[in-house]
Amino acid sequence: MKDTAPTIEEMREVIHTFEMLSFKELQAQGIFDDKRKMIITKPMTYILMSHANDTNKEKVWKYCKKIASFSHAPVKLKDYQRMLPFSEDEDIVDVIMKALEENRYPFSDGKNKVEPVEGYYYAIATISQSTYRREEILSLLQRITDYFKSNLSDKLSLLKRNMDVLKKGYPDLGEIVF
Repeated sequence: MKDTAPTIEEMREVIHTFEMLSFKELQAQGIFDDKRKMIITKPMTYILMSHANDTNKEKVWKYCKKIASFSHAPVKLKDYQRMLPFSEDEDIVDVIMKALEENRYPFSDGKNKVEPVEGYYYAIATISQSTYRREEILSLLQRITDYFKSNLSDKLSLLKRNMDVLKKGYPDLGEIVF
């Protein structure tokens, strides 16, 4: 059976179950063995899928599956380059830009001691390498940087690393003011 994109309703159901049950109850239900459900529970999955439409939701789901597979935020150039195929897809870039515009940093609710940020930083990496809507991307990256400077200065180094690693291939990222 083909793994098709989940509906928003299915995602809400899975997330609700995940939030309501204890670790042992989730284990007993086998949720940790269900790859689809584990992808759905990744915070960026819901954020991105809620910005997808009927024409691009399968592409966005494929992207979500990819970023959900990573165990850490991008560090080395090869980590960033994993996103190149997606950075060339205008539908993916549009969805990421909409999602990031509305969710400058969606993990500051204090619920998690360890914030699940891998997908967020891979989304930043994806648009950072896109040539599509470049001026708008640079403007969004500056707004996100400004938000970090004002509200999350302790997390600014992760965002700066993105620009530092990629600016050799994308010199305009060096214009982002930290």
